[in-house]
Amino acid sequence: MSVPEILSALADENRRRILMKLRESKINSGDLAGALNMTPQALSYHLSKLKKQI
Repeated sequence: MSVPEILSALADENRRRILMKLRESKINSGDLAGALNMTPQALSYHLSKLKKQI
């Protein structure tokens, strides 16, 4: 994993919001999507992008 790849993943505001929410507490994906006002499909997309960079 390179620095540019990590920065690219974090460049998206939605992904940063996901990470900040996950730092607060454990939360299931349905509740996370609701808390961030995202569809489950959108959340899944962004989580997969983050997972590729970890």
